[in-house]
Amino acid sequence: MGSFAGHVIPGTLFLLVGLWHLRCGIKNYLAAPQAFVSRMWHPAPLPGHWSRLELYIIVAGSFLDMTLVELGIGTGFRPIENGGVAPGHLNNFEHASMLLMFFVLGCAVLVSETTSLLPLPLGALHVLAALAFLCEGLLFSLHSTTHSGAEPRYHLLLALCIAACVACALLAAACPRSFLLDAFGSGAIALQGLWFWQTAMSLYGPLIPSGCYLQPNTTLRCDSEEIEHRGRALAVLQFIALLASILVLCLVYYGVAARTAPQPSLDFIRATHAVKCVEGKGCVSGNKAEVGLVGVALHEEEKGTREMDSGGEEETRLLSVGKDNSGEYNSVL
Repeated sequence: MGSFAGHVIPGTLFLLVGLWHLRCGIKNYLAAPQAFVSRMWHPAPLPGHWSRLELYIIVAGSFLDMTLVELGIGTGFRPIENGGVAPGHLNNFEHASMLLMFFVLGCAVLVSETTSLLPLPLGALHVLAALAFLCEGLLFSLHSTTHSGAEPRYHLLLALCIAACVACALLAAACPRSFLLDAFGSGAIALQGLWFWQTAMSLYGPLIPSGCYLQPNTTLRCDSEEIEHRGRALAVLQFIALLASILVLCLVYYGVAARTAPQPSLDFIRATHAVKCVEGKGCVSGNKAEVGLVGVALHEEEKGTREMDSGGEEETRLLSVGKDNSGEYNSVL
């Protein structure tokens, strides 16, 4: 992965999967918000087995990147030397182990969702995804390769994307009906893919910061500490720009998709997220508002019933007092 292709290939996979999940998650939520459930994969609008295209891409892409790019091209097709792993190839084996986790995840989803051989409970696949992202995060946090210059900042920001993916996957397993968690997790995956591309362009491609250069051992060096500091600052600005791009893309697509959504779904969304206030009772939002208003109405109804009962007892008492010995009512009332 310490090359241009080693960053671009997994970045493309993450970007495609993240954007596909964003598109399908928004579409499913707007179609039936009350029945929305977060999914680990979404079928493509293709006939037959090709509807599982997403799973095939994950399995085939991770396997080819692991075997052909990392253990093949990355090691000169000699991953094992003198009966063991050569120190210069340890970096490739670390990246291959990360890709192995995503290969296992893709196979597990494929078997569980398309056959009866692996009947996993709801949320189990999200936990497996969290484990795969966790292994990826450990790889970039405990890397055997020594990074220098602006490169550590790129890996730190990548670790933040991975941490967001882990958190969203675990929370989605606990709250599978949360659309916001599903959208945030899909956006984090897409952002991770974009950041892989940005890292490839800034460390191994045409966007290397001015004053920095790539050494033969693929280590980025800068001419001075000031230039190195500038490279790290540029990395943060690039990250924020990509984050803003994903956010704008998500909002624009949601707005466009909402124009064609069924009216009952839009009414449900508006009612769910509306804020309702009752004088003297405060304000609540969403379903709590509806429940709260029902509670207030029942409270007022019960209070009125008690007042009517109290009034009836008082009337009975007055009638009893105003009744004379002959059984006729006097003018007390």
